[in-house]
Amino acid sequence: MNDKTKNSFTSFDLLQKIGMLGSKKAAAALAEFLNCEVEIPLSEANIIPLKSLNTIFGNLENLYFVMDGEVTGEIEGRTCFFLSPQEAQNLGAILLKKNTEISRDDPLFQSALNEVMNIISGAYINVLADKIHAKIMRGPPSLAIDMVGAILDFLYAYFNSHTSNVFLIKTKLKVKNSPYEGLFIFLPKKESIEKVFGSYSAYFQNQSN
Repeated sequence: MNDKTKNSFTSFDLLQKIGMLGSKKAAAALAEFLNCEVEIPLSEANIIPLKSLNTIFGNLENLYFVMDGEVTGEIEGRTCFFLSPQEAQNLGAILLKKNTEISRDDPLFQSALNEVMNIISGAYINVLADKIHAKIMRGPPSLAIDMVGAILDFLYAYFNSHTSNVFLIKTKLKVKNSPYEGLFIFLPKKESIEKVFGSYSAYFQNQSN
């Protein structure tokens, strides 16, 4: 392998691997949890500036369910998973095996939805931990519904001094032939970003030798 190939590592390589392998792990775990076939095609992964998050969602007055959880250990930050209320309710009907519309306030629905979003987020974080050989722990997740603008204002206020970039993975699900699309976001602290890419770059170079 030539030197150019050895030095061709980019942060995008890592995100693509997290998206690809995390999607496979999430699909397998969800299929077991839901007891039905689940497909998650190759996810779209990217890194964007924190302040550009608003461009991803469009209308900031739209409501979203968001699952939020803390990441601690050798890598620190927070994870979020976003899903529109309509898609969440449609998915909830499958989760609770109901043919009628699910209320957003139904505690059983919210608990099941939280678990699904947690499975997906956990799959991506576990792949990241494996790839950089780091011990990463996830705190208990919490679920809320709010206008996306209010959610982003919280993230900006909380993370503005801690991070400048966020990892995005657009996740498309197919459950019982019905499509759903969610958005996974990992907000690592600045010092953790350096650890992530420094560790993976060293691993990549070793694999290339």
